Amino acid sequence: IELGVNAIEFDVYEIDNEFFVFHDRYLERLCGLEAYITEQSAKFIKTLKVHGKYKIPTLDEVINLIDNRVSINIELKNKTSDLFINKLNELNNSSIIVSSFNHQELKKIKDKRKETKIGALHVALPVNNSKFAKELNSYSVHPSITTVTKKFVEDAHNNGLKVFVYTVNKKEEKIRDRPTPLQKEHSPLPLLSSHLTRATTWLPLHRFFEFPKRKPLPHSSDLTQRPRR
Repeated sequence: IELGVNAIEFDVYEIDNEFFVFHDRYLERLCGLEAYITEQSAKFIKTLKVHGKYKIPTLDEVINLIDNRVSINIELKNKTSDLFINKLNELNNSSIIVSSFNHQELKKIKDKRKETKIGALHVALPVNNSKFAKELNSYSVHPSITTVTKKFVEDAHNNGLKVFVYTVNKKEEKIRDRPTPLQKEHSPLPLLSSHLTRATTWLPLHRFFEFPKRKPLPHSSDLTQRPRR
């Protein structure tokens, strides 16, 4: 927020009826543990430290920290639930976008809560460009910088869709054949910048972390295991 971004994207896992903000499904890179986050209990996750210093925050903690100062893009990492729908109702924030690579889950959210802004994440370049997102009644499309083209962006805008591109880590990275407004220099961090008029990029929360040193796997009794999701 101090960098002047208009929006922040972060990933959310639902575990034991609680929501945790964390990007990786595997805990080794940030917490040094050879285990999947979805196989742990919420109680155990609350004991973990990123780089041995920082706790894994809950969704409520991040929402409270942002305090409506910028827009929010929640990427849902596992299946949706009535609890998540209730959380959206509780937040009642029109600036929140819920995105996912799982478009079936996005459809469930839209069916249960029509006012939710959903964003369809995708890697491949669809044959019919943004038609899939329009049929999904999506608010936005979130294409990869590696595949998005000028034609796709123009088609999405013609279908009334916002375009949020991921993940831009260097200012030299460009959308292929993109319109002139996108050729303006922007931050090496993927900021949602007001002067990117044709497509926009997000600032992922997890990009601020460095790779931790690997730690020994704890004794199995220290992990609350559950069937892999």
